[in-house]
Amino acid sequence: MPELRSPLKERHFHLVGVTFLFQSGYLGFFLEQKLLPHYPEILGSWQLAVSVFDIGTPTKKLAAASSAERDELDLFFIELKHGEDPASILKKYASLLQARANDSAFMDAVAKTVKARQERRPVLDEADLVYKLLEGWVYGFLWGLTNPDRATLLEHGYGVEIKSKDAPALIKKTVERHNLIGWSDFPQSYGRSPFIARLWGQGEQKQCQILLRSGGQNPD
Repeated sequence: MPELRSPLKERHFHLVGVTFLFQSGYLGFFLEQKLLPHYPEILGSWQLAVSVFDIGTPTKKLAAASSAERDELDLFFIELKHGEDPASILKKYASLLQARANDSAFMDAVAKTVKARQERRPVLDEADLVYKLLEGWVYGFLWGLTNPDRATLLEHGYGVEIKSKDAPALIKKTVERHNLIGWSDFPQSYGRSPFIARLWGQGEQKQCQILLRSGGQNPD
């Protein structure tokens, strides 16, 4: 039986992605990538991965009256753990907090999530890495980069740090574990990665630019 897609979680990643595209000026580039070979399959794998993403959230331990309610709980904790501003997330979900004000397990989970986020060092744990890969797989062009370039883009483009001696290998393993499909799954169409992550600048001022590789969608 195929996985059921989650409109709420998919909408979350869509809004995050669209915000990035407008802020970065990559909207036109994003629209162009839709014309590349096998983009529908790549998009579909991302949608399924988003649907089952709940790593690092406590929703399985909480009571829910329906699958829709559990989906909302999962989305809430995903945003609380990974979103930009916990205070704004709590305000956004004020009705959910009010409805569960007497649910001690829920309130404890909220407090632990906020505390863990405040104490967390600026280094990705496994759940953070999965989130960042989902956040950038389609809207951040990660699907079309090599694993070394994905590591470069995550660090210098998205400002995150991966605690690993071999970040590309860790990314590769995480991508495979979550069944994300990218350019390398279609060797008949892609002889090499269609995108390139190029660094420019010096020292801490380095920035990362995403470029379309000329002829990258065709085998060499």
